[in-house]
Amino acid sequence: MEDIAAERAAKSLLAEHKASQRYKTLAPPQAPATISDAYDIQEKYVALLRGEYGDAVGYKVGLTSATMQAFCGIDHPIAGVVLASRVHRSGATARRSDFGRLGLEFEIAVRIKSDVPITAGSYSAETIAPHIDGVCAAIELVDDRDAGLFQPRRSFACGGQFLERRHRAFGICNDIA
Repeated sequence: MEDIAAERAAKSLLAEHKASQRYKTLAPPQAPATISDAYDIQEKYVALLRGEYGDAVGYKVGLTSATMQAFCGIDHPIAGVVLASRVHRSGATARRSDFGRLGLEFEIAVRIKSDVPITAGSYSAETIAPHIDGVCAAIELVDDRDAGLFQPRRSFACGGQFLERRHRAFGICNDIA
């Protein structure tokens, strides 16, 4: 997707988000035609959010099960960016009024200590463990803006919705033994 088209789509998503408008998938010509287009839009969207929510401090993987992928009409996991002010330690509070239709997702958060070197071979728990700083339970607060999370959506709608959700994670990572 051309930068200008991705930027236009991202600005449209952000304007709808800020106005708390009901979520809807992007319509042509802004709609992503490929997963690559969806990530181009996500990149521009996240860039627009950084001024208000801070730099990227992590990443989120979604649609990791075949069931959820089938539900959303996609055949692979998706990824998103977690921004600094959207991560809170245990004991933090959130105002219900900050959300439209609030949902909870229970997550496993992993704090990375160092980059994992690229290798031609496979990875194992033993080769990855030195690069992990901590693992914890986390709760993601999700606002689907009345999109109807429990209704299947086709194409890249779930990827588009992922761009839109207000992600806030709560948890404390403990050291792993």
